[in-house]
Amino acid sequence: MDRVSEQATDSRKLRRVIGTGVAGNVMEWYDFAVYGYLAAIIGTQFFLSDDPVSSIIASYGAFAAGFLS
Repeated sequence: MDRVSEQATDSRKLRRVIGTGVAGNVMEWYDFAVYGYLAAIIGTQFFLSDDPVSSIIASYGAFAAGFLS
């Protein structure tokens, strides 16, 4: 192979890797945005408690654990 075709192949691979990384980051941030937006509803549905504030705090705690990991 000549040098030009090797550079073109490397350039295509690099674009594909960057595109895949960008797509993964967009999906991850979308997931966090939806969870953060719906945290109050998720708290009342999945973290059952007599006190609604503790349900919301538990929901945001799960959100924070996922965000920090």
